[in-house]
Amino acid sequence: VTYHITQEYLNKTAILLTRFDNGTDAFQLVDFMPRFQKDNGVYYAPPEICRLVKVIRGNPIIKVLYDPQLEYAQGETKNYVKDEFIVSVVDDERYDTLTLYTDLDKASVLRGTEIKLDKDYFFKISYNEKIKPFTIDDIKFEFEKTKVYWLNWCFKTPTFDNAYNEEILRSAITLKLLTFEKTGAVLAAATTSLPETIGEVRNWDYRFCWIRDASMVIKVIAKLGHLKIVKKFIEFIIDLIPDKDEKLQIMYGINGEKILTEKTLDHLSGYQGSKPVRIGKRIDEENEQLKNGKGYDHNFVLKKKDDGKLITAAIVTEPTSGRVLTVRTTEPGIQFYTGNFLDDLKGKGGKNYAYRSAFCLESQTFPDSPNQKEFPSPVLRPGETYNQVTIYHLGLKDLKKKKDKTKAETSPR
Repeated sequence: VTYHITQEYLNKTAILLTRFDNGTDAFQLVDFMPRFQKDNGVYYAPPEICRLVKVIRGNPIIKVLYDPQLEYAQGETKNYVKDEFIVSVVDDERYDTLTLYTDLDKASVLRGTEIKLDKDYFFKISYNEKIKPFTIDDIKFEFEKTKVYWLNWCFKTPTFDNAYNEEILRSAITLKLLTFEKTGAVLAAATTSLPETIGEVRNWDYRFCWIRDASMVIKVIAKLGHLKIVKKFIEFIIDLIPDKDEKLQIMYGINGEKILTEKTLDHLSGYQGSKPVRIGKRIDEENEQLKNGKGYDHNFVLKKKDDGKLITAAIVTEPTSGRVLTVRTTEPGIQFYTGNFLDDLKGKGGKNYAYRSAFCLESQTFPDSPNQKEFPSPVLRPGETYNQVTIYHLGLKDLKKKKDKTKAETSPR
């Protein structure tokens, strides 16, 4: 079935409306995350996504694609149909679950078979299992309460006598959505690994609080009169620097984390082929550990068990020349450190090696392994054989497309 699809926000809310219409049959999806103030003054804002499927005309036919891949698809996610919900479980290196409530036939939802809509239905994806089963009336109630919350919030936002008032209000709602009420942090984005340019490697995880960028957001929010958000952010900053001699970092985690690490998910292809997919963030230069060690000297956990399997540990790229270094190893960890103690040393051919002008990726077991029972053991006993494989592969990325694109952009018209 082919539908004409239109999409818009419900006016002065963060509720998304998507309409499907083929001339004969029509239905609308109403998507929102619940948020409203309860009678005791506490805000109800669970980690949930609600969807109402509202029939407008006829008997539309739909298919549901529900295929969650928990923990970034780093293990097999299995789905189970229960009486009141569908539960998705991954139990690999990490354990996680996700629960889907719906009044549609749950087996049909999982199979992706055609479903004829004869009335309104609902979906609710929740990180937590509910004590009380949900009904469509519960979802409609949460929808109305959430709509009122956003209308109240927008009513407190000043209007402007110009042609861009709607754009200003929509931007204000977006900035509000990037605030983390629990700590007061302001996120740079709610997404990860969306590339600046399709096919390139500049696709970082921006789900962190950059102090400079967040301050700009807070300046705008303050001018719009939402002072509660401003107050929470100031408290977030104060909590970050308990000691007078501690310098402010460039960025922090949304819970105030100061030690930030980045991981590459090599099993994912990335948005439109833009690899690598990254989660986390590079350890910042203002970090206390870096200051004490004069640079990077950290051991990264590749796997918890020394199972002898060869895995990709690191990929290093040099965007200008296209050089690529890929490190694969059977070891459970890899030590990454920079030239922390190089001090303008003279090398071959008079080459000058300055501070932090080099790095090393060394496959190994974990530091202090002999004293930690839960770590893979590095002890080699009499009669045992030590075997490990580490491969350092040097290659070149195909830059032809990039060069052709640059040539096209710089050619005279």
